[in-house]
Amino acid sequence: MLSAAASLDRVADHPAVRPAVGFEEYRTGPGLPVKAGQVAARFILHGPDHPSVLRTAEQILRGLEQDLGIGLLIGEKD
Repeated sequence: MLSAAASLDRVADHPAVRPAVGFEEYRTGPGLPVKAGQVAARFILHGPDHPSVLRTAEQILRGLEQDLGIGLLIGEKD
């Protein structure tokens, strides 16, 4: 279940994030249940090279896990 205080502000304000697709698109949001493997939200990162994008993604995801209250995976090939 997503935290009652779940927020995507961390990605909305990040300079490397291009579009951030929020909870509404995936019918998720604060306090709502999510299943393993379910998309809760999606965002696209831009960077100078692939390794730097992956590092940024890892940093953002670790923070988002705290913000959302769930474990997350990088959808690198999506």
